[in-house]
Amino acid sequence: MAFSVGSALTGVHVVPQGNMYATVAPLLAAEAVDTFETGGAPAFTQFSEHNFSQNQGTLFLLDGFYADVLSRSLPPNGVRAAKEARLGQLTVFGPHLAAYRYLSRSGRPYTLLLEMRDGPGQFREIWGLSAFWAVAAIGAVVTILCWWLTYHIVSPVHHIQAAAREVALGNLSARVAPEVHLRGDELAALARDFDGMVSRLESLIRSQKSLLNSVSHEVRSPLARITLAVEVLRDGRVSEAENALAHLDRDVSRLDILMGQLLTLSRLDTGLGYQERQSLDLVQLVEEVCTDGDFEARANGKRVLFRSALARLDLPADATALRSAVENIVRNGIRFSETGAQVLVDLQVTDQSIGTSVQVRIRDHGPGVPEDYLSAIFQPFFQVKGGSVSQVGNGLGLAIALEAVRMHRGSILAKNLSPSGLEILIEIPLGAC
Repeated sequence: MAFSVGSALTGVHVVPQGNMYATVAPLLAAEAVDTFETGGAPAFTQFSEHNFSQNQGTLFLLDGFYADVLSRSLPPNGVRAAKEARLGQLTVFGPHLAAYRYLSRSGRPYTLLLEMRDGPGQFREIWGLSAFWAVAAIGAVVTILCWWLTYHIVSPVHHIQAAAREVALGNLSARVAPEVHLRGDELAALARDFDGMVSRLESLIRSQKSLLNSVSHEVRSPLARITLAVEVLRDGRVSEAENALAHLDRDVSRLDILMGQLLTLSRLDTGLGYQERQSLDLVQLVEEVCTDGDFEARANGKRVLFRSALARLDLPADATALRSAVENIVRNGIRFSETGAQVLVDLQVTDQSIGTSVQVRIRDHGPGVPEDYLSAIFQPFFQVKGGSVSQVGNGLGLAIALEAVRMHRGSILAKNLSPSGLEILIEIPLGAC
């Protein structure tokens, strides 16, 4: 054999790296250290008793100060054997002791110390002089260790596979078994990522179903009125025909606007609405939107005011998408502001640690939004229930604005003003354009 423990009866010997013993030692040390760091002293006690009976010997795990993690007394020459051990090398000290130095994933040093109690014969049967018994013993240890490692790895994989099959069958509430998450290794990280992915899919499917229900609700009422108008015209009731035609024209127009907004939202969400970016003057674009909004607002005794310290700001962008975003927010501000109030639009460039960005702030003088709903107002067809806000329109404007801003790697936030009003902030990093 390449290594004989007989030569270690009077001294310290390092087992060569290519030897079978040197192959098994790091696996046993890694499992022992991982068991202790994840489960503590009770877990290591169970691990030691499971792998070595009292008649065979004792398995010690020493910390960086060569103290046993279970606070047990070390055998004679135990500390010396541990100090003689080198990182990643199996060292045999005399007829009873073997030590292996190991560095855990947390960076802490440990030494695995094995003491055989039944005399030199028992130690030699396991470690060395007889090639037959050495190979047989190592084969048994390696077989048991491989089986245990296989079970330790394959079992969580089976749990992940079972959850994946449930998801494939349409059960989006399926999750990986909780015990897999407690392992603290790469398979646990995989299980967490899998569960996170399924949770996201479940949320997306739920949102799609909610969107479909909302679209159905928005379409049902105009269709019902259109059907009624058609019945009036079919019956030839001349006195009601003009009114029916007016309702018919108005509802068809509403459906046309709704379908157009849905198509715009879908294209922005999927990226199909992304057009080739061209250089545009953002100051001019926002000013034009405010001018159009002010013209509409004056009819209801309101105003839209635009302020900017910049005369011009050129950047590559999708003009249609950005115009739609600003216009939808300004129109919302006009709609919810009180008569005689002003909608203020500010444009400025800010320098931050993460880079330069352009900010567009739109402030109205309406009732605001309950704090719990400040993020939800950007969802399609969102309505505030039980509050003071009266939802007018179909609720797609802010959802379109959100997707348009995201398309330019920007962000959009809403916050309430004191004593009343709502501010929506659009921020687009200039370096991302």
